Amino acid sequence: MSLHVNGLTPEFIQVGNEVNIEIMQDSSSMNLDSINWSRNIKLLNAGLKAVSDFSIENKIEIERMMHIAQPENALWWFEDARKNDLIAFEW
Repeated sequence: MSLHVNGLTPEFIQVGNEVNIEIMQDSSSMNLDSINWSRNIKLLNAGLKAVSDFSIENKIEIERMMHIAQPENALWWFEDARKNDLIAFEW
C-alpha cells in the first residue's frame, strides 16, 4: 500500500516465480514427480485475488502474470492449472 500512496503502484505483478512444481515449500519436502494442485492453486489464487482486490479497491488496473520455468512447460502447466481451478488472469 505504501508504494501506491507514494505514486509507485506497479503496472504488473508476478504471482509466484517458476511455479512449475511447488511454491513456498522447503526443497527437502518437495516431490518433483507430481504437483500438489490443491495446495498450489489455493496459494496462487490467493495471490491473484489479492492483486485483483487491490486493483478494484484503488480503481487502478494492475496486470497479473505468472512465471513458469522453461517455455516447454507452459502449455501443459496452464492447461492443468485451469483444470484445477486456477482463476483466470490472462489466457
